Amino acid sequence: MFKVGARFIGNFKDGDNIKYNLEILNVLYTYYNQAVLTREKLLLCKPIIILLVSVIEAVVDDLFFKIDRYHREGVSNIPIEMMEKIRSKKYKKLDNQLDLCIKYDIFDGVLSNFYATLKELIKLRNRIHIQNNKMYIPLDEDDAFSESKKVSAEKICEYIFKKMVNKFDRGPSFNDYIGYFEMPWEEHFSNSKNKL
Repeated sequence: MFKVGARFIGNFKDGDNIKYNLEILNVLYTYYNQAVLTREKLLLCKPIIILLVSVIEAVVDDLFFKIDRYHREGVSNIPIEMMEKIRSKKYKKLDNQLDLCIKYDIFDGVLSNFYATLKELIKLRNRIHIQNNKMYIPLDEDDAFSESKKVSAEKICEYIFKKMVNKFDRGPSFNDYIGYFEMPWEEHFSNSKNKL
């Protein structure tokens, strides 16, 4: 478990809800880490992945919220053209937000497959619906919600949170109402050698 600062959050209620969902994840990880059987661990991968991607969505949506609403404070490190697009058209779906993030490389996707992995995880999160009407492969949820996908979701989530802290922090004058976000897995990017 490790902590990440929260001063990048613009909508405090979203920040509270992100913390709440990270607490749920903490409980799931406790059971996951205590599980003896591989099958038990596998069964926990689906809710863990779905919540991790939902948390990612909330963080990305909060960035768009700040860009759209924080005219006076502004948002550092955002290209003016992107700000104008967001302020003239509402980007509410994660897919649309991600397309804009890719276009302007907002998360500095230095990790070679960062955006492709995130898009794949979004599709996986949308498989909360058991019937899989879009016929995403693999068809069996046992195969779709794997340990490797859980680790990918952790890495993407961790990378985005750390990027938000480093690139979009609101500054020392901002009252830190939220405090810290506690991530319930072992840190993947504690040094520069770790890769996505």
